[in-house]
Amino acid sequence: MILKKVLSGLLLLLYPVLVYFGLQVFSPRVLVLLLLLMAGLRWLAWDGGEQRFLLYWMAAILIVIVATLITGSEVGLLYYPLLMSMTFLAFFSFSLINPPTVVELIARKQHEELPPAAVLYTRTVTQVWCGFFVFNGAVSIWSVSAGREAWLLYNGMVSYCLMALVMGIEYLVRRRV
Repeated sequence: MILKKVLSGLLLLLYPVLVYFGLQVFSPRVLVLLLLLMAGLRWLAWDGGEQRFLLYWMAAILIVIVATLITGSEVGLLYYPLLMSMTFLAFFSFSLINPPTVVELIARKQHEELPPAAVLYTRTVTQVWCGFFVFNGAVSIWSVSAGREAWLLYNGMVSYCLMALVMGIEYLVRRRV
């Protein structure tokens, strides 16, 4: 189970690099197998946790697979990072409409009892993440038209650095608050 989670996590993390170099050797239709492998590993490693996110994610992968198989174009593969941002945006936004929020659920794993101020804080953090996913999706769209090198640079490195920055800033703010 842990090996499947680690392997699927690595594939997700390395997706932009694998697609970038894979497109130099393989057709987009062959690279769709990478997505099928990722989806299969994630499905097998699923621990029964948040089913809604898994369904959103699987729908995003299915869209890319179908679009790529039908068109034979690399565009579906290149828009996968955008679909991931949209998936996270949908998941986090849905939790704002139907609490508890995603961030509150994560916080409650460490502290079952949260005071009202902490619940409000987790709601604000969830909103910040929604903003990040909108920004990240917009830049992902731009990167597709900016060329493969820009796509790889943003989706394979810069977006991860920005996520780490948001997490780091949130951690520092949380320690203060």
